[in-house]
Amino acid sequence: MLGTPSFMYSSSIIILYSAEPGTLQAYKFLPLLQTINNLIQGLSINGRDVGVQTLEALLPRPEVRNAVWTMPTLISGSVS
Repeated sequence: MLGTPSFMYSSSIIILYSAEPGTLQAYKFLPLLQTINNLIQGLSINGRDVGVQTLEALLPRPEVRNAVWTMPTLISGSVS
């Protein structure tokens, strides 16, 4: 749910990750990408919207882009 503390915590993490000046370690963002993948693949239109917006915030980071290319379901779910 969008008003829950866990969602607000997640939103803060996404903002911090997207603004981090150094390279992010994969162990920090891969679980988040899996969650984004689950949202995008899910049946909820709102969940898909949140997943796409979250992915959009993280894609400027080269290490995230490289990881996304290795996740075909995330790519295909974002296109359809």
